[in-house]
Amino acid sequence: MARRSRTPQEKKSLSLTRDRRNTYGNNDKAARKAIPRFKAATHRGLRRSVKTELASHDVTGEVLDRKLAEATHRGLHPQKTKGADTPLGKVVAAKKHKRTVRAGGKKRRRDSAVPTATGHMTFSIWDPKP
Repeated sequence: MARRSRTPQEKKSLSLTRDRRNTYGNNDKAARKAIPRFKAATHRGLRRSVKTELASHDVTGEVLDRKLAEATHRGLHPQKTKGADTPLGKVVAAKKHKRTVRAGGKKRRRDSAVPTATGHMTFSIWDPKP
């Protein structure tokens, strides 16, 4: 059975709901490098904790199994994890809202300017109080 082809509008709406963007706050290149680095450090910590438990000679049998299970659980469930990315539709809506809020800002500042005796324009929000 052949799949029904989607209209461009359907494709767009699916893209806005399925696609996601990292909105943690740092640069996208920084996230691209930091996430693998974090995962590698977590796995190194897991290996290190298991190796430490194996190196302790005073434990045997059930105690060793329990300690290895605890070390493995700590390594596989780190305290810090990567948060979920934001759906593209929400990111686009937030950017659009920010644009509408900021629209006309330069004109508002220019209208609030006060000419000085020298002919320069000063803005009332930056003038010191007399």
